[in-house]
Amino acid sequence: MIKKSMCCIALAVCVLTFTSCAKKPAALDLDAAQKAVDELSIYGPLLTPDDEMLLNLYGIDAALIEKSVIAMPALIVHAGLYMIVLPKPGKEAEVKSQLDGFIRQHEKIWESYLPDQHKLVKDRLETTLDTKEGTYYVYIISEDNEAVLEAIKTGLK
Repeated sequence: MIKKSMCCIALAVCVLTFTSCAKKPAALDLDAAQKAVDELSIYGPLLTPDDEMLLNLYGIDAALIEKSVIAMPALIVHAGLYMIVLPKPGKEAEVKSQLDGFIRQHEKIWESYLPDQHKLVKDRLETTLDTKEGTYYVYIISEDNEAVLEAIKTGLK
């Protein structure tokens, strides 16, 4: 009985050791990710909102963000966008809430405007990318969400 218990404990320690040793990418090179997305030519003209615009128009407080790329449509007939956001330590829940609030607002705007663009918003991709820097929140609205995500992942080092 003691041998079985010791074997189970040893097995548990091995499993925990191997899982905790799983390598996370050291960082996400946002410039490389943005360049890779641009090369896809999926989006029309995009703009990068400044901190004031983020807060006043989108309800996203840039003071809570460590690093980000936020690319919004420059034309009011396109809903496509992508956001890659690394919150400051301890601000993850607050940033996630603000990003989710923006996405809900974005969907509501498009629901009564252009049906094809509303479908893009509804079919968006929301995911996270874990790095040693922390967890990035990623939101993608495009005609090919998976291709955009793969382009973003090229920035992982």
